[in-house]
Amino acid sequence: MDQLLEIEVARLDGYIHGITELSGKIREHLGAAYLISRDDKNKNVTDLLIEHYAQQTQLEFSSVNELPGGLGELEAELCDYLAVDVLGIAAGLSDEAILDRKKYLSFRVMDMLRIIRDHLGSCAGILKLERYNITYKTQCVYFGLLFDSALLVLQFNKMSYDD
Repeated sequence: MDQLLEIEVARLDGYIHGITELSGKIREHLGAAYLISRDDKNKNVTDLLIEHYAQQTQLEFSSVNELPGGLGELEAELCDYLAVDVLGIAAGLSDEAILDRKKYLSFRVMDMLRIIRDHLGSCAGILKLERYNITYKTQCVYFGLLFDSALLVLQFNKMSYDD
C-alpha cells in the first residue's frame, strides 16, 4: 500500500481514537480505523475481518447489515459512536448542542474518508457488523468499507462496567 494512504488511515485512526477516549469512563469507549489488504477478491467484509482476527479470537457476529444508503447512511450512523458523554459534561449541554457536535465530528470523519477513497477508488459496499465479547463485556461495532484492494474498518468498542 502506498505511504500516503497509510498516513491518511493513521490520521483517521488517531482522530477517532482521540474522540472516543474522551467519552465516558476511562477505557469505556475505544475507536479505531485500519486497513486490511484484500488480495482475494472473492472474500467479503465478514471473511476479511474473521481472517484478520483469526490468531487472536474467533469472531462471530450477532448481526451483519449492509448500509444501502452508502456513505450518507454511514455518516448518520457514526453519530452514535462519536462524543458519547464527553468528559461527563454532555449532561449539561442541550440535546441540540450534543447532536450538532456529533454531526460535526461525523462530517470530519467523512471528510477524511474522502481523502482515503481518493487513494482506494470507489467503495463497493459498506457493512455494519456487531458482536458482543462476553469475556471482556464489550460491545463491538465494525463498519467495513469494501474496496477493490482493501477493506477499511472503523471499529467502535464499548466496555461495560456493569457486573
